[in-house]
Amino acid sequence: MFRDQFLDDTHNKYIGWLLSDKDAVVRKTSLEVLHRMLKKKEYFANFETFLQRFCDRIIDMACDKDDTVAATAIRLLNFLLPHNSNDKLLRPAQCESICDIALEDHHTDVRRAAGEFLTTMVTMDIDDVPSSASKRSRVQRKRNGKRACTGPFNTLLREIPPVEGAREDIRALLFAIVRKGDDGVDAALAVDAVWDYLPSLRCWQAFEELLLEDQQPDTASQDGEALSDSEKGVLCEMILASAAEASGNGDPMQARIVEKGEYSDP
Repeated sequence: MFRDQFLDDTHNKYIGWLLSDKDAVVRKTSLEVLHRMLKKKEYFANFETFLQRFCDRIIDMACDKDDTVAATAIRLLNFLLPHNSNDKLLRPAQCESICDIALEDHHTDVRRAAGEFLTTMVTMDIDDVPSSASKRSRVQRKRNGKRACTGPFNTLLREIPPVEGAREDIRALLFAIVRKGDDGVDAALAVDAVWDYLPSLRCWQAFEELLLEDQQPDTASQDGEALSDSEKGVLCEMILASAAEASGNGDPMQARIVEKGEYSDP
């Protein structure tokens, strides 16, 4: 009712200042309030200047020392990603740094929030991919026909997409893991991070075709590049991790705790 009087730069800046409050609860609540307001289409335009000023701060909060704040910030950034035309909010290096959180040894909630962001990057169609997407992700083919799932912004597992679409989603995730390969990325961490958001990982035929695509030219990627031996090795790790998730034995972080004998049954 009074958004023209109160949702302006003069008042919005107070929300921005609270993003740097020393109290984690205040920082988290400020992000949640901001997210709720931005979800209202009629409010979004009132925050364009705000976002240009404070988006860097929100990106920094993806690495907040409080895990709940970090996860909340990443979910807000995932919401903003479709509005990132011409990289006006998130720059290429910033998008990659958020994707990398899904591939690193972070708290499970933070890693899975980053996994949703990574899934959005992986599953966007070429026409919708901001220039921040990695160069190799850009070679993805457009899907023939409508996707079986409802789009890249699912929060729950949906129907597995057609094999061709699933194959290219898996390929894009594989390239994201390989890009971080020098840092000893655990493919199981990456799969666990995106499992709830990327139903393509349940398409076993897509995995099979990727492994055998050098023997089946009709299934090769449009860029004509078959997977290298090292990439196939990572793909095999992804298959094993996906099988573990499908059987209910995911969360490699919890598995590590059990292996170290640090878990105690309540």
